[in-house]
Amino acid sequence: MENKITFVNWPSFEKLNLIAQNINSEIKVAGIATDQVSELILKIKEWYSAIQVGMESRHLSLEYYNHNCVLVDKGEGKLSLPLLVQSKEGVTIGFISFQADAAARNLTSPLGIVNPSYRGKGIAYFGPNLLEAIGKELQYSLVYYFVTLETIAQQKVAEALGYKIVGIFPSWDRDLIEGQSQRVSEAVYAKSLSGSEINRLPLPTNLTEKTKQLWSFLFGDLKNNE
Repeated sequence: MENKITFVNWPSFEKLNLIAQNINSEIKVAGIATDQVSELILKIKEWYSAIQVGMESRHLSLEYYNHNCVLVDKGEGKLSLPLLVQSKEGVTIGFISFQADAAARNLTSPLGIVNPSYRGKGIAYFGPNLLEAIGKELQYSLVYYFVTLETIAQQKVAEALGYKIVGIFPSWDRDLIEGQSQRVSEAVYAKSLSGSEINRLPLPTNLTEKTKQLWSFLFGDLKNNE
């Protein structure tokens, strides 16, 4: 029996593609085979040069795919799932990865990239929608992801799709900017999928005044939980 903490029963690649096409009939997703990883890494570097430092740089490591990811030919049940994003004609137009916390039943997307030639065509909305759809398919409780504060576009996408900003992390990560590694701030957006699962709210008496003010600003008053 699989360890439920470290094993994720991801939908099949065929099912993932059906989910994707239900979101956008012009887009397909495909799994990645071991012999495609090296070419993928080159594409990621080409499409997103700032990735060469910081947390997202794991996607440039062969070891990451070999030991942490579900690939077409290996890694069943691993916690990370990388996917190619393709046009309906099969042209690769982007990349997206997912990371599951199987014990907490939470899902995030550490990286989503669109080929620069296809930017500005609304594809940015596809990733957060796919994150939510896979989270529901897994019957997870929460989906979330980090967005850069270097541009406003990703924030607008998250908010338009009903994700809620739940925090700002100053100097959270590193990007390669103008040839120099620089610390950058990011915001985290989340959406609850808990359904019938009990959501326990904190008691106001257990929060400092600043924490209560922040909770009220983000999520509303806790008076009904007194």
